[in-house]
Amino acid sequence: HGKEWREIPFRFKPGNTSRIPGFIVPHQPRLDWQMWFAALGQPGAARPWFISLLNRLLQKEKTVLRLLGKGEDLPEWLSEEEITGVRVVKYLYHYTNASEGNLWEGPYWKRDKKTEFLPELSPGDPRMKNYLKQAKLWESRKSAKKRRKRRRKEIATPGIPRALHVLRREVSRLEKSFSHEQLVWLGLTTALCFGAALGALIRACCCCGCCQRGRFSAPAFFPPYDDGWGTELERKMKNLEMKKKQ
Repeated sequence: HGKEWREIPFRFKPGNTSRIPGFIVPHQPRLDWQMWFAALGQPGAARPWFISLLNRLLQKEKTVLRLLGKGEDLPEWLSEEEITGVRVVKYLYHYTNASEGNLWEGPYWKRDKKTEFLPELSPGDPRMKNYLKQAKLWESRKSAKKRRKRRRKEIATPGIPRALHVLRREVSRLEKSFSHEQLVWLGLTTALCFGAALGALIRACCCCGCCQRGRFSAPAFFPPYDDGWGTELERKMKNLEMKKKQ
């Protein structure tokens, strides 16, 4: 149709064959992971969430574009130019071997085109609109405006929504310097260090001779559980010692 088709990149899913695969563990890129399941379906039979994703891409919703990348990872045309249509093509990817690619420059993948998974969809396409209405995922401009207004009211009132908003805002600031996977590793490492330090402190308090000498009593966060077995064993040991003395 004389249109110029461009590939929409994902942060972790294979796409550009010359881009080195990312390291994600223990981060779980949910959208990219779901795309793998979407490709397992039959061509033309997409799930509602996938059609909703395409609709929001056509609308260039900022929250969705952030899932695809940030800064240099997100092409300028995707955020600045108008998107007049979108289609989905299914490819089968394979790793390249040493003779097919370079370790530093690639390509790292080779791919074979399988089929056109979904035909071209344009903004306001009646097929997409009716399908999303049936799935209760269609949102008009008026309802979207009401949702944003309700959201602003929620985060203005002290409570869980406001706390989550502040947390997301601070994480977004950290994302300017760190990637998602780096933030996850930083949080995991901090939690492990804190847990190790707390465990060492508890062992030090339990093994301290001050507790045994009666100088102070350690707080009984978890009182010892006595099922009677220890008392019964102690009684039998005393009876055995008495018999030996006799």
